Amino acid sequence: MSDNIFDIAELAKSRTSERERFKEIAKKNQNLNVNPNCDDDQYLENMLRVLKVKSLVVGVGGAGNNTVSRLEDLGINHAETININTDAHDLYYSNSKYKVLIGK
Repeated sequence: MSDNIFDIAELAKSRTSERERFKEIAKKNQNLNVNPNCDDDQYLENMLRVLKVKSLVVGVGGAGNNTVSRLEDLGINHAETININTDAHDLYYSNSKYKVLIGK
């Protein structure tokens, strides 16, 4: 069996044990899905930039506002953030890009 072509019929006809056949199938599949750069943060950041992935993070209430503020402090680059709260004071001090005051 060649290394480049995976032939399941040829593998089934071989006299190897079932366990060995599964190991060979797993090995072939693993080699197809491996990218040496997958764990590199710079590679992933560049991929996000190219794909122009946009996310929206919405924080509602005190805990939501705190979570969004901490995400902004961490410097997330590819997400828009919105805080929604009834407390104007808490909303004023939140670090989100957009703020929505609800209620009176």
